[in-house]
Amino acid sequence: MLFRFTALFGWAALLPLCTAVCGAGYQLATRRLAGVDSSVTTLFLGGLVSVVLMVGVLPFYFTLPGSFLDALLFLLTGAIGAGGHMMLVRAYEHASASTLAPFSYAHAVAALPIGWLIFDSFPDQIALTGVALIVLMGAWTAWRNHMPPSSTEG
Repeated sequence: MLFRFTALFGWAALLPLCTAVCGAGYQLATRRLAGVDSSVTTLFLGGLVSVVLMVGVLPFYFTLPGSFLDALLFLLTGAIGAGGHMMLVRAYEHASASTLAPFSYAHAVAALPIGWLIFDSFPDQIALTGVALIVLMGAWTAWRNHMPPSSTEG
């Protein structure tokens, strides 16, 4: 019984948890800095933190791009990420976190056709049920937060 538990929840199972914690920290820090500093400053600080965190790992794993196309795609990925972060900062400057939260579920919906069309991979029934549950609960929470308060007369 213990073998099954450790085989299922080994060190690799911590990677999604670590990703979720880092993603939440990223969102919280971005929300906290939005409106305090300029958008460019917030974007720069996010990049600086990433560089500082990764500089110790870089010499062991980084290899130069093998071709001009690889280098171009590498730069394009960075530009798209920076643009996305800039849009996130600007969104937090103009709207509350509770208003923006439902939009974060769009990645789950967008990943389905992208995974199917580009990678020829589609989630099984259990994964689809989980995605649907997460998206529906997010939509329900957003709908509930935007409902006018009910008046009770008595």
